[in-house]
Amino acid sequence: MKQILAVFVQILTLYPIIGAIAWTIGGIFYRTVYVGKILDRDFKKIRVEKEPMITIMIPCHNEEMVIEDTIDYLMNDLEYHNYEVLVCDDGSTDTTPEILSRLSAKYQKLRVLRVNKNKGKALK
Repeated sequence: MKQILAVFVQILTLYPIIGAIAWTIGGIFYRTVYVGKILDRDFKKIRVEKEPMITIMIPCHNEEMVIEDTIDYLMNDLEYHNYEVLVCDDGSTDTTPEILSRLSAKYQKLRVLRVNKNKGKALK
């Protein structure tokens, strides 16, 4: 019984150390081998007149802290031209509707759909 207890204590003691070593090696491997490989592809830019129309949909509920920054980024810093942003407000009870109203007057590409009563996530 003492041997079983000793092995158990050793496992409990060494597990965090072995785990930390494994995570460190994995992180180094990820950083040196994997990161950046997707970005090394040679992407060709699409001419503005050939860009397909896309809609960026943003579901939101009580997002007053981040919604303005998100929409400002999409409207000013996105490297794409032929798009619109559709924000679906699911019955927000904070100042999100007022922020969206002000932003929709400011940006022509912004569409706001407001649901008065929160419906929550869709169920099967």
